[in-house]
Amino acid sequence: MDNQTSMTYFTILAFSSKAEKQPLLAVEFTMIYLLGVLANVSLITVSVLDSHLQTPMHFFLRNLSFVDIIFTTTTLPQLINILWTGTNTISSIQCFIQDFFCVFLGSTDDILLSCMAYDQYVAICYPLHYPILMDRKKLVSLLVGTWATGFVNAAITALFVSKLSFCGSRMIQNFYCDIKALSKSVCASSWLQIFVYVEARALLNQSSVLH
Repeated sequence: MDNQTSMTYFTILAFSSKAEKQPLLAVEFTMIYLLGVLANVSLITVSVLDSHLQTPMHFFLRNLSFVDIIFTTTTLPQLINILWTGTNTISSIQCFIQDFFCVFLGSTDDILLSCMAYDQYVAICYPLHYPILMDRKKLVSLLVGTWATGFVNAAITALFVSKLSFCGSRMIQNFYCDIKALSKSVCASSWLQIFVYVEARALLNQSSVLH
């Protein structure tokens, strides 16, 4: 069992099966990352400063932009570092932390989109009651519930992942540590592995539907 749990690092293959520098891709992804952060920061700034944009929908949009900033910061800088330096190894602790934030932010993103859909439903179907149904207290409650649910989901997943024994391939066929890739490195099938795989499939299906 000691040999099974002694894996201290993983290898992120990204866009290559070898550890090699890819400066052109690094420049491209750096530009994409900076552009994405700038766009989201601009959206948040404008919606906060403009008095005409203090609506529930823009309230959720600001939070969605904030989640997107953290989400991309969780994954892209690591990828950019790999492409710049060719060093594609990551410690198991770093990998688990990255996976936790990916699940946390991915779940929060999905629930925020559901809240925005609910907001539009109320606005269209109950226009006269809309100011009452979507008041400040309701917005804060929805937001707290959204972040809390995403955190609990990620914490439960992280707890189960921490109980797994890894002795399979250390190669991650992705550009970041995701739960599905980690499930392929588990030693043997167990109910823990089944849970992780089901969680991975659920997140994958949610991402496919939303995008």
